[in-house]
Formats: sequence, C-alpha cells, structure tokens
Amino acid sequence: MRPDRRHAAGGRPSMSGTFRSGLTPGRLRTSLPAEGTGGATRFGAFVLAAPRGAPETLWRLAEPGETCLLWAPPRGPRLAAIGEVASVPWPHDAGARDGQARSLLAQVGMPDGPDGAGAIPCLLGGAPFDPDRSAGAFEALGPGRLVLPRWTWIDDGQAARLVLVVEHDRDERDLARLARRGEALLDGLARTADASAPPRDGRWTPPPRSAWHRRFERIRSALDAGEVDKLVLAHAGRVEHDEPVDAADVLARLRSRRDAVTVFGIRRGGTAFVGATPETLFSLRDGHVVADALAGTISAPAGADPAEVIDRLGERLLSSAKDRREQQIVVEAVADALRDLCTGVDVPARPAIRALGRVVHLSTPISGRVRDGVGWEQLVRALHPTPAVGGHPRDAALRLIAGIEDEPRGWFAGPFGRIDASGSAHVAVAIRSALIRGGCAELWAGAGIVRGSRPDAEFEETLAKMRRLRAALGAPA
Repeated sequence: MRPDRRHAAGGRPSMSGTFRSGLTPGRLRTSLPAEGTGGATRFGAFVLAAPRGAPETLWRLAEPGETCLLWAPPRGPRLAAIGEVASVPWPHDAGARDGQARSLLAQVGMPDGPDGAGAIPCLLGGAPFDPDRSAGAFEALGPGRLVLPRWTWIDDGQAARLVLVVEHDRDERDLARLARRGEALLDGLARTADASAPPRDGRWTPPPRSAWHRRFERIRSALDAGEVDKLVLAHAGRVEHDEPVDAADVLARLRSRRDAVTVFGIRRGGTAFVGATPETLFSLRDGHVVADALAGTISAPAGADPAEVIDRLGERLLSSAKDRREQQIVVEAVADALRDLCTGVDVPARPAIRALGRVVHLSTPISGRVRDGVGWEQLVRALHPTPAVGGHPRDAALRLIAGIEDEPRGWFAGPFGRIDASGSAHVAVAIRSALIRGGCAELWAGAGIVRGSRPDAEFEETLAKMRRLRAALGAPA
C-alpha cells in the first residue's frame, strides 16, 4: 500500500472550475494585525474559495512532517487541515485551564464580508482515553491537543473554502512562500482522485483469544465482588503490508460507506490514527447539548444481507435483558452527568436501533440546555469516559482497566472533535479506529462486560467491530 503521490499532482480535474487565491505578500501584509498595537489579535485569517471534493485530498498535499487532521461527520461541515500554528491542551490533561481554546480562537482576526461566511475559526484534535496512560504505541501522537491549523479546507455542503492562518510577525519571505503554497493547494484540490481499491493481501493477525479469556475472568470476579457493574475490555488486532499504508486512502474508503458515522483522523510524522466512529460524546450549539448513550451490540454473521436481518437483530437486542441492562447503565450515567450541568434533561423512555453495516446497537440521544457559564470543557470532563467505553463506576473501572489491559489504549476511545469560536463543539468518541505506522495497522475494539456476558460472544463482538477497518486496510473478513 505505497502512498500514491499522483493524487496530489495528477488525477482527474474537477468540474468546479479554476480557483485562484489572489494572495500576494502585499495583500497578506496589509491584512495582518500590526505587531505591538496592543490588540488581542495575533493572527490573520484569509478565506479563499476552494473546490469541493474529498477532504483527504488535502492530506495528500501535505509537506513531510506536517500535522494532518480530518473531521467528516454524517451531518455538518467536513474539514481537513494541515500544518499547525498553535495548540492548547484538552480539558482533562495536566496544565489545561478552562477558556484556553476560546482565548486562542479570539486571537484570530477574520475578514469582514462574504469571504469569511461559513469559515468561523476552529480547533481540531483529540486526546488519549486516559491521559495518565497515553504512551506505548501512540507515543508519536503526543498528549491530547486542540490544534489551530495553518490550512483548513471546509465544505459546508454548498461550497468549499480554504482558510489560511498567519502570525502577525511573519517576514516577507514567509509571506511569499505562503502565497505560492496557497496557489499550489488550490490547484491540487481541484484535481479529484477516486480512492484506490484496497489491496487484498493484508496479513491479518487477530487479538489472542486466550488473553481475552484470562482478562474476562478477572472482570467477572470484579463484577461478582461488586467493584463494578460494567467494564469495557479492549484489545487490538493487526493488519500488515509489505509497503507503507497510505492513511489518506484508508480515510477515503472509510468515507465511501454512506452511513451515520464520523470519519476522523490525525497524522503526525509517520504515525496516523484514523477511524469511523458511530458514537458522539456530545454536540453543543447555542446552549443546546445532545449526548449519545450507545451500548448493547449484536452483529449479523459474515455473508448475511444486512437489509434482511437488521429488523430481526434489533428486536433481539431490545428483548435482551443483558443488553438492555448494559445500555441502561450508560443512559443513567450520561443523564446524571448532564443534570449537574443543564437546566433540563430529556431522556427517551426506549432506546432506538442503530444499524451500521452488519453491526447493530442500542442508542439513546440525551439532550438538555446547559446552565449559564457551562461550556464544552465542563462537558468533556463530566462525560468522558462514559460507561460505553470505560465502565461504571468510572474511577473503579479505570483502575481495573489499567491493571487488566497490558497495553495503554492511547487515543483509542478518547475524545476527538472540533471546537469553534462561537462556543459550539462536536466531540466524538474515537472508537472503530486504527493506529497506522509504516506497513502495520493496529485495529482497536472493545466490548462491555456485565453479569450475563459470555467471553466468546464478547470476543466475537470485537472482531465484528473491526470488520470495516479490516476491509479498508485490505484484509477483509
């Protein structure tokens, strides 16, 4: 799976016409905030009309070593970004303070008029599941950060824009280089390239079943002793290729399935973390928050036609006391967390069925209106990790996970999302994800264990959750 740089320079010209940035060093200089004026603005933002297309195209135009980010939810703007101007830590990381993201975004001056419409400055990024256990294979991604990108491509469903953020103290040589690069990026974005078909020679190594059984028994003992009433056990399988895996191609294949998942990704150096998650930690807009209590899983056997079995599988889930109990633990924990931060919380009486390919879940959207002064930072700390990916009670579950799982989860099941200058936030849970390094990809998945869970059934559930990524990585089940 060698990266194919023809995507950047060649490919099929788009039908969106010719795009020119009109950027010059002089235009950049006159539009930047003056150094030493005493104002709060440190950065200038330039919004350019850009071709619509595939967000991962921007990754293919990145320079070596540039940070790359991608955020493609089922509804709302799709974003891709390269380069890093500044960053702030996630709220639950050491050194984080409420308001840091808002303060950074307030330092970005946006142009007036139609060019800036729909291109509100935003931060993108993610964080480890447990900031105290974030090293291991994920060490290259570093601690959790929200990044103010150098270049952000935004497609709101009607039009696309390319946003450049520039520091006020850039010299003329830097400004000339940025102007030239703007033209090159617009030219590259105007050339579309279909995702190449995945090779089928990926070597698949499943996680060891014996280790799963051993850890499962430790969890069963904790359940019997009353230490926890639910714990999520996670592990990783592996796909290997002789050539480096192109993360942009994997993202394109994950997006090619038109279902209700958020495709996300980050790449730093030679390490990428990508996924297609069905789970939203929360979305916050105009003071209205919605969180997703997703738990309880059943999957159709390989080869089954999902259209023929989804209804039947959904009814089985709804009638399963074990799965309903597992999901209700998540519902109650999320609702309790929101009640402390909201003036009113709405909890549907009955879960809905969420079908994603051959995998079916129970899902309950829980909503409310946040109290005055409550922002996205408080929501992250209150909700992450929910019992859908950690366990319940939270602190006891995290201690057990640290003692039972040999490898740190890294960014798997951590928060990943977008924060903008208006105070809106959309944060997903980074499940159904893979860590890519060279020709090797580690595919992560977990299963919730409660009384009545059976080890082999839960093990098979994790394999079912890995199917989509296996196919995208060229090792279909």
